[in-house]
Amino acid sequence: MNDRLAGNVVTVCFACVGGVVGHLGFGLLLNQGLYAMVLPGGLAGLAAGITRSRSLMVPVLCGVIAIVAGLLTEFRYAPFLADSSLKYFLVHTLDLRPVTLL
Repeated sequence: MNDRLAGNVVTVCFACVGGVVGHLGFGLLLNQGLYAMVLPGGLAGLAAGITRSRSLMVPVLCGVIAIVAGLLTEFRYAPFLADSSLKYFLVHTLDLRPVTLL
């Protein structure tokens, strides 16, 4: 495996780990009364920024990981009252509060 490809794989792995840590950190802060929705995506981006990649696909993939981490975090901690299924949540994502979508 060449060094550039290995660096790209490490960057994407760091982004995944950052998203998971942000998800867990959001839960801890929510228990303290703080709403830190930026944490999963922010930590995914921060972790992805540790390595410098020259590929365009790596930041795009890290952005997708950040969005997915944010949506899964919102689904886990604040599902809709009408239906708590993931399918319903994804279909009605645009019904979330503006601060959450931002």
